[in-house]
Amino acid sequence: MLSARMNNAETSECQCHVPAIGRERAVDVLCTSDELVLEPEDAEYAIRRLLERGYFYAVGDELRVTLPSKTQ
Repeated sequence: MLSARMNNAETSECQCHVPAIGRERAVDVLCTSDELVLEPEDAEYAIRRLLERGYFYAVGDELRVTLPSKTQ
C-alpha cells in the first residue's frame, strides 16, 4: 500500500531514484485507506515493523523502500 503512494518527487533533497515517502505521510496513508482500519498508533507500529524487517529504511524523516540488488 505504501509502495503505491511513494514518489521520488516528494523528496527535495534526494537525487537518487529510490521510491520514498515522508513518515507523516505514510501514517496518513495507512490511517485513511479504505482497505485498512488503523489508528495512528497502529500505523506507527506497522511502519516500525517494516523498518525492523528491512522492507524500508529511514533517512531523516523519510522512509525509502529497500530494493533487491538486481533492480538498483
